[in-house]
Amino acid sequence: MKSMLWKFKEENRADFSFDYPVNSLLEKLIRARCEDEREKDELLYCTEILNDPWLLPDMKRAVRRVSQAIEEGEKICVYGDYDCDGVCATAILVNYLENVGARVFYYIPHREKEGYGMNKNAVDFICSQGASLIITVDNGITATDEISYAKKLGMDTVVTDHHIPRETLPGAYANVDPHINGCSYPFKNICGAMVVFKLLCAMENERGFFLLEQYADLLAIAIVGDVMEMRNENRFVVKKGIELIKEGRCRGLCALLQKAGIFEAGSVNSETIGFALCPRINAAGRMDSADFPVMLFLSEGADEQEELSSHLDSLNAMRRNEEERILKEIKEQLRENPQILSHRIMVLEGEGWNPGVVGIAASRLAEEFSRPVLIAAKDKGMAKGSARSIEGFSIIAAITECSAPLTHFGGHPMAAGFSLLSDKIGEFRQLLNDYEKKNNLPLCRLSVDFKAEPKDLTVENVKSLRILEPYGAGNPSAVMVMENAEIIKKTALSGKKHTKYLISKDKSTYELLCFNLNSSTSKAEVGDFIDAAFSASVNQWAGNETVQLTMISMRPAGCDYEEIYREMRLYENFKRGESIDASLCPKRDETAVLYKFLKVKSINLKSLIWEYGRYKKRLDLSFIKFLLSLDILRELGTINEDERGFSRVIPNVPKCDFNTSLTVRRFS
Repeated sequence: MKSMLWKFKEENRADFSFDYPVNSLLEKLIRARCEDEREKDELLYCTEILNDPWLLPDMKRAVRRVSQAIEEGEKICVYGDYDCDGVCATAILVNYLENVGARVFYYIPHREKEGYGMNKNAVDFICSQGASLIITVDNGITATDEISYAKKLGMDTVVTDHHIPRETLPGAYANVDPHINGCSYPFKNICGAMVVFKLLCAMENERGFFLLEQYADLLAIAIVGDVMEMRNENRFVVKKGIELIKEGRCRGLCALLQKAGIFEAGSVNSETIGFALCPRINAAGRMDSADFPVMLFLSEGADEQEELSSHLDSLNAMRRNEEERILKEIKEQLRENPQILSHRIMVLEGEGWNPGVVGIAASRLAEEFSRPVLIAAKDKGMAKGSARSIEGFSIIAAITECSAPLTHFGGHPMAAGFSLLSDKIGEFRQLLNDYEKKNNLPLCRLSVDFKAEPKDLTVENVKSLRILEPYGAGNPSAVMVMENAEIIKKTALSGKKHTKYLISKDKSTYELLCFNLNSSTSKAEVGDFIDAAFSASVNQWAGNETVQLTMISMRPAGCDYEEIYREMRLYENFKRGESIDASLCPKRDETAVLYKFLKVKSINLKSLIWEYGRYKKRLDLSFIKFLLSLDILRELGTINEDERGFSRVIPNVPKCDFNTSLTVRRFS
């Protein structure tokens, strides 16, 4: 669940003109996201735009060399990558080259055995197959040594990539990358598959509107899977790709959709791609070989498509099981050693975890705990890990600064990978948390578009928001908040994996769906008044249409969360051994009030913000004094925690001296 700290966008008061009547919900969103008419038009209308491929660096040289290889019958190797973007880019380029009569094969490195990008063993193999030209897709811009090695073996390399290059470019025949210094390409936030597509457009000497009819479906998957910004040409290409998927042009994709339980192609949208297709494609590289989805996209036989799509679906199920196993073991570690939760940067480790899956688990935990999370999979004295961060904190900068114990690392501000000896993990953990003390972690905030009232949430109003599709990074579905709504019913779904609340405000009721929120551990209960941040959609059932809300974040109504999170930071500092102002130490009578309350009402010690929100008026304590008072009562032996995680007052405890508490003594 996203952070309870929310940042509301300021409503723009400019006078916007509209070509048709706009309802209150759509107008609120426009005023939240748009500064002027240009931004409004870009939001409302998906412009048919494809930027000039010739503006990418080295494009003429790339076209010249690839054309020469085709004309002279040279053997070409497409060197891909094992994620969604790399897989789709590989399939697109191989298909095109086969269609124009080239002699072509592809190579995708094994994630666990070879890692990302080019390696010399792979270059040796490619040379042994008789290739004289390597075309990299979604990699290569940092492969300086490997490209030099390929050149020594008599092979040219054309790099097509979208990653940030180093100061010195590789000595490839051509380096095609929008992030190369001096590049005049107007929209640089394109994925690797789009860079490949631009190469094909240049080969055909067209902007790409004709080629888009062939490749928009795979391009859409690559853009969504690589979390590219959903604006400019990306948004247009994804919209066109969704149309192609709905038409069923690629039978392999149709087979994979059915395995994902999507039997009506008309229901496909960017969210379907992100939650149904991309995980199954990525699962191949994480659990086995990325060759399988490439084979599926290039296959023309129904039996082969059925077999390959079934295999990808089973690999995704294996990936989910492994992810849940890792998360379960981590939660057990946190129960046994809650001190880990005091670390602003969490570094977790385990034997036998799949290195290809730990990144997904790290993403889940980073969202849950609103802090960077690094997970290391240990095996035979070595550890390979993945890191995920939060907005505003560059994890690659932190890892770079603390890289002394590492044997290898690389990545981006929000995600990174690393390797080290297993016995160096503790040292690495300490270095990262020392780094954070000097570079304070920002508080996570959920960006909210606007506040919604029941009168806004009509079926027609919610339907009007579909004009903003396709959604994605930079163009998310509208995030709205309803304040002070009462929970009147709570229902477990899918064996308690998900939770559905029925909430009420102003005599209107709505279903609030909370995915991946276990009903037995969810913190909100019937009778609570909540503020809920959600996206809205229209649910169709038995011929009826109703507005349905999907929870993004939820918190008790009526609390000052800026103050709560500020005090939580101070409490964490105190638990890490730092000094805080003596005035924050609860007095004996303040702690006594909490003790008397706990004798009457047991509280969930794993859900303290919610419990504080429910009872703060009765306790009349600041949040930090509430937390410190609980610690004091534990230290004095007057309360403990039962097997469910609830407070339990220990009976018949002899009278004790308040000042013997370790917490109190630290303030003395």
